[in-house]
Amino acid sequence: MDRADLERDETLESGEAREWSFSLDIGQVSIPSMETEKSSVTWLVKGILDRNLRRDLRVEREITVGF
Repeated sequence: MDRADLERDETLESGEAREWSFSLDIGQVSIPSMETEKSSVTWLVKGILDRNLRRDLRVEREITVGF
């Protein structure tokens, strides 16, 4: 699993939205995203906001990977 620390010591106010641009190098993909009658291959990106003394916030999104 790759890890990216986007910002340190950042303060967010309640209800404030932030976006961080990033890219992932997946190298040589042997199996792209696909779905057949009997199986599927799904790629997911997971984000975790690590908060001091609070429960972490987590988000997960499916992405399409092709050749």
